[in-house]
Amino acid sequence: WNDDFDEASSSHATGIDMSKWSFGTDSSKGHNGRISVRSQDPSQLTVSNGMLNFYASYDNNNYYGFKLITKENMTFRYGILEMSAILPHGDGFWISLWANSYEPTAPAAFMTEVNVVEMFGNSAWEASNLHGWLKGNQKEYYNSYWQPQGYEEHWSLDGDFSGDKRYECDGSKFNDGLHTFTYIWDQDTCAFACDGNLYFSIDLNEKETFTQSIYLILSMATGFESQSACAADDDPAWGTTSNFQIDYVHIYQLDDGYSEMTFNP
Repeated sequence: WNDDFDEASSSHATGIDMSKWSFGTDSSKGHNGRISVRSQDPSQLTVSNGMLNFYASYDNNNYYGFKLITKENMTFRYGILEMSAILPHGDGFWISLWANSYEPTAPAAFMTEVNVVEMFGNSAWEASNLHGWLKGNQKEYYNSYWQPQGYEEHWSLDGDFSGDKRYECDGSKFNDGLHTFTYIWDQDTCAFACDGNLYFSIDLNEKETFTQSIYLILSMATGFESQSACAADDDPAWGTTSNFQIDYVHIYQLDDGYSEMTFNP
C-alpha cells in the first residue's frame, strides 16, 4: 500500500485520494480563546509538487490542523510502515503518524495504539510509543483475568522507556529537509527507526495487544490547550516553519505467512 502524493486526485477538492484516506473531523479547546479544529479546507491542505502540503494557521476563532485516516479503506497486520516528511517547527505544532486497532474482542482486552512518530513543536527531536487502551466492551474480561495480575487499564512505554524511545535530529532539525520515519512490526517485535537508524525496539511476546490489525492516522493538531504553549500570533513560525509536508507513506508486507492487509474492512 502506498501514497506518493505524485499528483492531485479528482476525488476531493484538496487533491487527496479518497480511495485511500478519509477525513477525521474533530475539535478541542485551544489556546488564547480559540478552538483547535482539523480542517479539510483545500486552501490549507493540498497535494501539489509531489507532496501533501499543510501549513498550520489561525483566524480570530480557530487554529487549523488536519487528520487523515484509512479506517474505512485499509488495515494491516505486521509489516513495515514508512513516512518521508518535513516536520513543522514551533510551539503548538503537534504532528503524528499513528495507528489504531478497532475495539478488541477476547482474548485481546486492549485496543492498540502505535505512535510511529510524534513531535510536539520542537523539531529537534521526535518520539515513538505504544499504548494499550482497555475498552469498555472488555471490562468483565479484564477484571476477571488481567486485574489480578496487576495490569493497568492503560499502559504505554512512557514509564520505563521514555528516554529510549526518543530520537534526536543530528545537529539540525526535522524541519530542515526530508526525513524518514519507520515502524517495523512482526509477531515478536515492534521496532522504530529514523533515517535508517534503528533507535528502539521491544519484545512483544507478552503483549497480546499487538496482534490486532491497525489503520493509519496522519495528523497535525495546532494550538491544542493540552500543549504547554502555542506560537504567538506574531511569531514568524506561522509563515516560515509551520509546514508539515509529506513526500510519501508506504507499507510493505512481510513474506512471513502472517503479514496481511485488508481493503474496505
